[in-house]
Amino acid sequence: MKWTNVFKLPEPFAHLVSEDLYYEERERQLVTYCSKNGLDRSQVIHFSASDLIKPPRMRVLIRRHFKEIVSDVSMHVYRVLGTAIHTALRLASQRMERRGVTGYIPEERLFTHFNVKGGVVVISGEPDLVTPDGWLHDYKVVAVGALEKGVKVEWEQATNIYVWLRALRNLPTEGIQITFILRDWQQSKVVQEGYPKAGAQTMECPTWTLDQQSAFVFERVKLHLEADGMHDDELIECTGYGTEMNEMWEKPEGWAVIRENGARAAKVFRRQDFPEGTTAETVKAAADADMEIRNGAKSKKDKPYVVEHRPGERTRCQSFCDAKGFCSQYKEFAAAAFGKVEKPAALSAMGEPQTKENHDVR
Repeated sequence: MKWTNVFKLPEPFAHLVSEDLYYEERERQLVTYCSKNGLDRSQVIHFSASDLIKPPRMRVLIRRHFKEIVSDVSMHVYRVLGTAIHTALRLASQRMERRGVTGYIPEERLFTHFNVKGGVVVISGEPDLVTPDGWLHDYKVVAVGALEKGVKVEWEQATNIYVWLRALRNLPTEGIQITFILRDWQQSKVVQEGYPKAGAQTMECPTWTLDQQSAFVFERVKLHLEADGMHDDELIECTGYGTEMNEMWEKPEGWAVIRENGARAAKVFRRQDFPEGTTAETVKAAADADMEIRNGAKSKKDKPYVVEHRPGERTRCQSFCDAKGFCSQYKEFAAAAFGKVEKPAALSAMGEPQTKENHDVR
């Protein structure tokens, strides 16, 4: 990957972003596992839990075009925050152990392997923390708004892969909890209705049966192996709004009924929520009708409701996918939505800065 530093941030910051220490440690542990189990690392196909839950199109395109991808270090502030907090929490668990508080297991990578069509596939996963009583915790550094949305489907998938890996080693898991660390929490706002009362909270995550976990893992391995043999343009497309996974984190075009100058919509009308073939004009008319009803019922002291147009977007594609510059699916969307194909985010409106290359192949 080619890294830029357009805003001339301190070199240690740029180094932390561009040098993927997590990948290096994972690879070291994988080599050790292969050696212990008599496997040839060069012949092994390895999928981490995070690999398996990614869309196959995304993973394959990033791997194939890794050296061509350009990103600016300034775009990865939240990645740095996440890394720093995870590291601090791991060190805290280690300090507790030195002081005699034992049984907490931070960031232990688990492995398993099996034969597939004459080859060997290795699966690995690294829970953030397992407590002495068997609860598996996954730390998520997120905005306050994420707490209201609850556990994301990909978090549920990844943590259940961890539980599956533990079960293969006869390690019992009592349950799964997501620990939300709210990066933008403000104590002054706790008096507001619905605002989180603390800057860190836990939420239980569904735990699947062992059969469900196994079926999910093997189905994802099958999809990713098939994708490895496909041409870029033949890759299965990422799913969008209305599907279980919504891999593109798609928000379709809609009309929000919202109080004037308000921050949160009372209701959002989207075409996908109406019968197939419904026109945009019909959806807009439904939002207008809802607005009129709400304004008729509001008290005199309340601000009126208005209808706000919300264009469709694919949040993951546009802001969080390094493969978008090589993705025919995204290019087609961008051409329709913007009338052009966007430049990579790091280069957009920034010219052509000097680059620093990272030659890791993931």
